Amino acid sequence: IPDAPSQEIKKKVTGLAQEQFQKLDAVQRRSQPLKIEERLAQPHLAVRIEEEKTKKIPARADAALKQGGHFCVVPFSFRHFHEDRWSAGELEQPAKHLKPEQTVWGTAGLNLPEQAVFALSKGFHSVLLDGWSLALKGQVDPKRALVDLSFAFSLCGRFKSFVLNDHSIPEMPPHRLLAYLLLYEQHAKRQGIEFKKIMLEYFPKNLEKMKGPFAQIALAQIIREAFSQSLLWMGLENKADPFLPWIAAFTEQDVLELKNPDEALMKAAKAILNETEGFADEFSLNTYGKIAREAHQILDQSWKYLKELQHLTLWKAFEQEGKKAGGEAVFQKSFHYLNPVAVILSAREESRGSFG
Repeated sequence: IPDAPSQEIKKKVTGLAQEQFQKLDAVQRRSQPLKIEERLAQPHLAVRIEEEKTKKIPARADAALKQGGHFCVVPFSFRHFHEDRWSAGELEQPAKHLKPEQTVWGTAGLNLPEQAVFALSKGFHSVLLDGWSLALKGQVDPKRALVDLSFAFSLCGRFKSFVLNDHSIPEMPPHRLLAYLLLYEQHAKRQGIEFKKIMLEYFPKNLEKMKGPFAQIALAQIIREAFSQSLLWMGLENKADPFLPWIAAFTEQDVLELKNPDEALMKAAKAILNETEGFADEFSLNTYGKIAREAHQILDQSWKYLKELQHLTLWKAFEQEGKKAGGEAVFQKSFHYLNPVAVILSAREESRGSFG
């Protein structure tokens, strides 16, 4: 490729970017945003679908919605492109059968920026941006994770999209979870996303198994108070504690998310949410009670942990966590990396008989 002046390159790239923004604007205007802006008397019910076979995702999402779910979180991965039998047409197939107003598009891994672009280009207004869990596990270099996530945040901020975190790290203590949720929210806010467009997910069952329901209520209540302007998603895994839907109603969570639920769990969760409509209005917490003391302890420990992160810097803190997890961080994309956006575009060009 011949050398070119940097200003000429910048001018060319800026023109291409403006053209793509106009296309994304047009797509976004034609589709409906997620219907979750107003607080309800009971939590919404969402279903996370974990399905390896791409073609099965629309049917499973449709079944979950018919059983009473309000939203679906669907996975999206470009790893299928590493196998010759997958094509760009098969990749697009789920997007054609999912309603943007009822779908959160899940992204993860080294191609997070490309997946965010693809989701917006298909008219989805809500994107799960998993930029931190891999860094905390030591699988992605923290610098790489923060740069990719910043790009995805700024893009979603530009189009007024909802964003949802995904902290899929087991056994994280409550005070550290609270600290990372605060950091995620502030990172999104700094990139131009409004608080009401930020959705925060957490799994209380995986955080505190020894202290029982008092600790779970304290955690849920303190997160509700700390994030009064953002939308909260409480996760509930299949066969998890049946008391958690009651906690979700009591602490006024916005969404109760079920992971790979069966029909029986869907019915049980729906019945509890119907029974507990307006549940929180009937109770008040004792300021000096056990739940309040647990909440104060979480707050105190979170403050100390945030001071430690401030001293270390976020990158070094992620690096330390990665070493504990035993992972080897990845920064550069290897020669095996396949740009999914380029694949989609080339497939379209070939279908029109053009190989330019």
